[in-house]
Amino acid sequence: MQRTRAIGYAVDRAAYVIETTPITCKSSSIHYFDKQTGARSRMIERDETGKATLTLTLSDFNTNPEFSEDYFTYKLPEGFELIDKTRDKP
Repeated sequence: MQRTRAIGYAVDRAAYVIETTPITCKSSSIHYFDKQTGARSRMIERDETGKATLTLTLSDFNTNPEFSEDYFTYKLPEGFELIDKTRDKP
């Protein structure tokens, strides 16, 4: 289980910022969530000394993409047989 506390805002864009620290060790991570979209925009992992060991920044992503009507249509590869188990009775 992790403790959480708010520690401020991201510099480049308004964000909710949460720092999490596991009870069993002294490492921590800081998570930035964009206030407008709710999407995580940044994460920083820190070791026991407070040194950043990983920084992940997400940008220029579309939270409401448009897809063509057949985008999620499954195309069975040649040589395979489809067995529809959703129609089997229990």
